[in-house]
Amino acid sequence: MSRFLVIGCGSIGERHTKNLLSLGQDVMVHDRDPVKLQNLVDKYRVIPYDFTSYHIPFTAWIIATPPKYHLPFAFEALNHNSHIFIEKPISHTLDRVGELLAKSEEQDRIIQVGYQFRFHPGLMLVKKLLDEGRIGKILSIRAEFGQYLPDWRPNVDYRDTYTAHNDQGGGIILDASHEVDYCRWLAGSEITKVSCFASKLSSLNVDAEDTAAILMRTTNNCIIEIHVDFTNRTYTRNCELIGDKGTIRWDYNLMTIYLFDGKEHNLIYDSKDDMYLEEMVHFLACIEGKEKPKVDGETGKRVLEIALAAKESAKENKVMEV
Repeated sequence: MSRFLVIGCGSIGERHTKNLLSLGQDVMVHDRDPVKLQNLVDKYRVIPYDFTSYHIPFTAWIIATPPKYHLPFAFEALNHNSHIFIEKPISHTLDRVGELLAKSEEQDRIIQVGYQFRFHPGLMLVKKLLDEGRIGKILSIRAEFGQYLPDWRPNVDYRDTYTAHNDQGGGIILDASHEVDYCRWLAGSEITKVSCFASKLSSLNVDAEDTAAILMRTTNNCIIEIHVDFTNRTYTRNCELIGDKGTIRWDYNLMTIYLFDGKEHNLIYDSKDDMYLEEMVHFLACIEGKEKPKVDGETGKRVLEIALAAKESAKENKVMEV
């Protein structure tokens, strides 16, 4: 059994706490908000961690704070010689990200970034079909995510969340960088150019972009189109991949994969799999030296570079090379 410190007791911090406990791990929790902290203490019977009172070694820190606080806690974790699981995006700027990765490598500490859709059974099946060559060479990818921000976190005023504020690492581009990550993964080649239109279009009380249309090109000339927003009143998440021999469509809501490779197939995958649990199982295996992180710090840095390039493209109205 290993000991974990969960930093941040919001919805994602609670999810990681619950999953670690279900995997038989020892968990302590920390949050500067006493109400959020006490909620997890009461609900899961875990011990609150006070940095001024305790000096306990942890196998790993789970950093589930707003993005602007990710790096300070990550450096502190390395100062305690702990492994790191850090929620996406790895940070809200590139400042000191390279330094963090270099220090973690020097100390032989693992960094895994929370892009849990790498562990989603539907997308894992899509990746398998691609690797088998079922639709041939990938020509283009279209991905979409949308959900109304006030519906994201129950019992929380959306105006108080980091997603609503640019200076806290918010905005839909960074918060929905899952699409950048999994499209890059599915394409199987590096993104080289980024163009984006993004803005606050709704009447929501936010000071960050709520809608973005991102266009990217990869080294093998695959064109990727991503639409993300937090204005859609229904939860929408899907992806279509067009190859020179067929097409794949994945729909998160319907839990379906459509494959056309000369014949039509409607594939069913095990929707009971919990991608958040699976990513934590994978993190434990990495700590034990049994696996290598599927989403390591370098991957997190690269996705951040692309997401920030999209923001810059929208701001400067030009194509960015990345």
